[in-house]
Amino acid sequence: MSLLLAVSDSECDCTECGKRIARGQNVCYDSNDYRFVKHENCSEFFTRQLLKEKIILPWTCPHCNQVEASSRLELIKNFGLRKMSDGTVRNQSWCRECR
Repeated sequence: MSLLLAVSDSECDCTECGKRIARGQNVCYDSNDYRFVKHENCSEFFTRQLLKEKIILPWTCPHCNQVEASSRLELIKNFGLRKMSDGTVRNQSWCRECR
């Protein structure tokens, strides 16, 4: 993972500290996933931790369209998690019954 130093083109929230980043402020973007933006002075370590999980909630099974999860505990119980080759943890797509 590498971070790119840039100037924010719109207002957004820092993925580390949660504070507002104003348009025109210096920020760091993850070169692999531009959804992760942080203040220039926030630590890279925390951003790395955020990138390790890409959990989507709420989640519905795309196969049966009946099993749902609206919290992390429900997601683990009904679907489970999977670890990708790059170390990222994501939702299992299909529910346990459909698999």
